[in-house]
Amino acid sequence: MTSEIARRLAAAGTVMATGAALVVVTSATAQAAPVSATGGSEQMKFTRTVSQGVVTHGDRVTLTNTIERNSTNAWMLTWFRDQHPTCLDLVPGTVSWTVGGDTYTQVSNPSEVEVQDDALVVDNPLVSLWNPPLTVTADYTVNCAAGQLRTGGVEWNRTQWNVLAPLNEEFLNAGPTITVNRVQ
Repeated sequence: MTSEIARRLAAAGTVMATGAALVVVTSATAQAAPVSATGGSEQMKFTRTVSQGVVTHGDRVTLTNTIERNSTNAWMLTWFRDQHPTCLDLVPGTVSWTVGGDTYTQVSNPSEVEVQDDALVVDNPLVSLWNPPLTVTADYTVNCAAGQLRTGGVEWNRTQWNVLAPLNEEFLNAGPTITVNRVQ
């Protein structure tokens, strides 16, 4: 009889542990949902996505920015800037960008990436014009205080009627907001 009770208790413990694990996974999945913001001008539009809407200090997130034409215009991109809070620290070697069907990286093209405390600039000196869409992706470590965090935004130069005088379009605070939790 004692062994029967022990088996039932062990089985109940396994079911409870499995249920607890499912609760943890479900909770983590809900918090890991990406958040996005969109905006732009009559000529170009952007989408900025952060891989997680709720993070804890020290987590790693991916910021993805896509710049596209907003219509059938022929405007071209000449330069791109990802503006972000200084408490988001770039993870070295994680910058990549795709344009014209080709993907480039910070590792393969280091002279085309400028890392600043509050920005990441991608500028291809060999090709003066990019045909959108342009997608720039980079990973950051979140070293921010707890609370709501505006994730910054984007800026780019694009051609206008006079190709020699690019037009700057900036949406530096238009990115999504994420929630940063304190370390438990």
